[in-house]
Amino acid sequence: MQSSDSAPTSTQAVSNRPQEFKLDGLDPCKSLTPEQLNQLGMKPGKPGDPEMGRYKDVANCGYLSVEGAKPSAGYVVAFITADGYRSWNDGGNLDVTPISVAGYDGLSMKLKGDRPHSCTVVVDVADEQHLYVNYLPVVDKGTQELLCQKATTAAEMVLATLPSLS
Repeated sequence: MQSSDSAPTSTQAVSNRPQEFKLDGLDPCKSLTPEQLNQLGMKPGKPGDPEMGRYKDVANCGYLSVEGAKPSAGYVVAFITADGYRSWNDGGNLDVTPISVAGYDGLSMKLKGDRPHSCTVVVDVADEQHLYVNYLPVVDKGTQELLCQKATTAAEMVLATLPSLS
């Protein structure tokens, strides 16, 4: 296991990545267009705390559902520029499943256990960088499959927007 202060290894496995997107300096609060926000039932995002667990100084944005939306929910979109997406494979209290998102390698993650809580999707977009999208319903959680579908849909939308941010 690589510690957070060690240099990245040069023996990384090849990843499916239709296009590389460097996330350095990009604003995740611009990662969803007004039309996409409307489709997701979300209000424009607000910058979040740059400390996200093991990651420090992370550009991230919180999106909350519009008034009266069913279900009431939120998304966090983060641009992780200090680590590759495979770092989540040492999941700890997470169940981690490999997925493909719009042709990109990624992982779908949920808390271990039998109750749906939230779903996080991470997507490989560049060497040692990844897109992080978390979907968290406040009520009416639905099935785990539905939660992960919503996180994956938002990740696909962000991937479609990234070319305009670069």
